Amino acid sequence: MILKRIRKIILAVCFFIFCISVLFLRMILLSDGGDTSRFRMKSKEDGMENPIDFKKLQEINPDIYAWIQVPGTRIDYPVASITGKENEDYYLNHNFRKIYEFAGTIYSHKENARDLSDPVTILYGHNMINGSMFAGVKKFADKEFFENHNTVYVFTPEQRLTYRIISCYESDNKDILKHYGLFQNKNLLEDYHRVINQPENGFTRKGSSLGADDHILTLSTCSSISTRRRLLQTVLIESRLWENTK
Repeated sequence: MILKRIRKIILAVCFFIFCISVLFLRMILLSDGGDTSRFRMKSKEDGMENPIDFKKLQEINPDIYAWIQVPGTRIDYPVASITGKENEDYYLNHNFRKIYEFAGTIYSHKENARDLSDPVTILYGHNMINGSMFAGVKKFADKEFFENHNTVYVFTPEQRLTYRIISCYESDNKDILKHYGLFQNKNLLEDYHRVINQPENGFTRKGSSLGADDHILTLSTCSSISTRRRLLQTVLIESRLWENTK
């Protein structure tokens, strides 16, 4: 009699764990940061009319300061930076509406300027198994895809920034900004440039070179190994004001 009760309890606990696991997996599979498509507007053929409705976005959340798009991938999302006293990784698990969600939002840390004027700006995003957020970064681990896709766009309320993809590789999970002292030291910046141009693994675009005045945009996401990060390194090659801001 006692054994039967124990078995029933064990079965009930197992069933409960199974249900929780299914719900958790479903949450992950459906989580994509929320529907942001309605904030995209039709633009002119020359692309110099802002395609993002930042006014509506910032009415919902003033922490949104940019929008990133990577052709050839699903990366097409708003970018946030926490401005209050919350944890700097607040957007790791909050969507652009500041609602708790597993997929979070593409974001940068407080140390990075919102106008992307720093020598190095780091953007973080989840490597979601449903292909959303920064899952598209892993596409660049394929040599053919890397060679055929070389551009990243960042839209802000004032301008369009065009970046050229330099390299894609795996690294450890250190905090890059803190590890390199926010790149205030010229030698540390040069060290980072060397890593970007000559990574231990991954791919580098031929003919790429970096100088002290260049602006690097690093896309950082988790790898298949929890202690590793996959980095997509890009350099700013053009900035153009939108027509209504000239």
